[in-house]
This record gives sequence, structure tokens and C-alpha cells, in this order.
Amino acid sequence: MSIRKVVFCNFLLLDSMSQFGKFLWPLPAGATLCLGTGKSLFSLLALPRTLREEKITMALLPPSLLNVISSEGLNSLETVIAVGERCTNENVKKWAPGRNFFNGYGPAEGTVSVSAYLTNADEPPRPLGPAVGRTFENIEIYILDSALNPLPIGVPGEMCLGGICIARGYLNQEDRAKEKFVDHPYRC
Repeated sequence: MSIRKVVFCNFLLLDSMSQFGKFLWPLPAGATLCLGTGKSLFSLLALPRTLREEKITMALLPPSLLNVISSEGLNSLETVIAVGERCTNENVKKWAPGRNFFNGYGPAEGTVSVSAYLTNADEPPRPLGPAVGRTFENIEIYILDSALNPLPIGVPGEMCLGGICIARGYLNQEDRAKEKFVDHPYRC
């Protein structure tokens, strides 16, 4: 897979370095980063046209946008990464055939994406949508019970993240930080 042109659509403002960093990652791979205007990226008619005319090969798009734009005629689009919200089986069915389709996962507390899963258009749908996949380097995901004990694969629990990308807490919100951020139970 060669990355030639990337378009990034995000409804969030560039409010942190992590958001800014998402714009920079294609450049070391030699890709051209296409930053369209609001109209060219967020119009339901203009976005597919922009993807076609600019011959975009990779796009990072929220699943809700993937729900409402057409996947037809986007022959140069080799890779779609669904990020920013929960991906659905319908997203996979619509966008995975004939291209790489990743479900990216990354909560705000992770400051950046923490994992990705390369879907397969032929795999059976999962009850909660595609998997969140394997973690990126230096990131850990644990599924724990309420006492912070690890659970077996397939048993529902609380997803807890660890690693270098995890925030240290919420600025000026100590109570909220104590509720959401706990000491790593498996590290000294």
C-alpha cells in the first residue's frame, strides 16, 4: 500500500497538539495532505467529488459521515480509516469491499488513537461492530472487572488504557480526574 494523497476530516477544532499531529503523519511517508475548505470536506455532495478529483488514496473520516456519503466511484481510494466515534457493521459492509478499511479507536483520555483493526468485508458482523484491534506501540489495553482484575477474552468489562499516550488527568478538574484515571494495577 502506498500513500499518495490523504484527506483528513474531523469535526473537532484543532484544540491540542494531538489533533495537530494527526495532520502531520502522512508527510514522512511522502504523501500529499489535502486540506479542503469546510464546503469541500463537509458537504455530502462535495466530499465524494473532492475525493474523486484529488485522487485521494487514504481518508480519515468519522463513521457518521461514512453513513451518509456514497462509496461509489472512488476508485483511487485505497484505504479508509473510520475514527472519532463508534464504527458499525454497516460502515464495514459499505466501505471495506475493494479497499483497506480500518476501525480506529482512541478516546480523548488517550490523546491520540490507541488501536486500529483492519476489517475484512467478508467477515461475519460482530454484535457491537468491528473490533478495536491491536494497540499501537507503547500502548496497552486491558479489559478489567470492577476490582481491576483482568477478564478472559470475550467477557465484557471496563476497557482501561495504559502507556505513553495517556493523559495524566483533566486540567483543573481533580474530582473528574480521580474518577477516570487510576494507577496502573500491573506496573510498579
